[in-house]
Amino acid sequence: MPLPITDPYTDSVINHMPDEIRASFSTQQIQALQQALSKSHQQSRHLLDVRMLIPLYWTRFYLVIFMGRDRRSHVQDILIHRRQSSSRTAQIGFIALAAWFLITGLAVSGFITFYLIKSALGIDIFPDKHLGDFLP
Repeated sequence: MPLPITDPYTDSVINHMPDEIRASFSTQQIQALQQALSKSHQQSRHLLDVRMLIPLYWTRFYLVIFMGRDRRSHVQDILIHRRQSSSRTAQIGFIALAAWFLITGLAVSGFITFYLIKSALGIDIFPDKHLGDFLP
């Protein structure tokens, strides 16, 4: 069943949806979507709105220039918060990894130090056994 779409923008939005979802839209839903998209499109008025088509012999280019007051501060705040939270997660992961390497390095260094001290003092914890006997 072809959908009764008259607006190119709505047509583009709906054509980017998966086929099974697109087929499930009723005429009323399409009209409501067209109204919602056109209202959101109208609310983005700019002080300067220049749209030009530049036809060349082999192709066409378009040029769009908008200028107006920045009303996206709440969007910028959300994006900054997302960046900071992901940055915090990366920092925590890096600190945990560094701490793990530090603790492992200290444990290995401590074991080697105690082994060397024990050997220098001539203490045998396991008689007739040496570290080389326990290593593969």
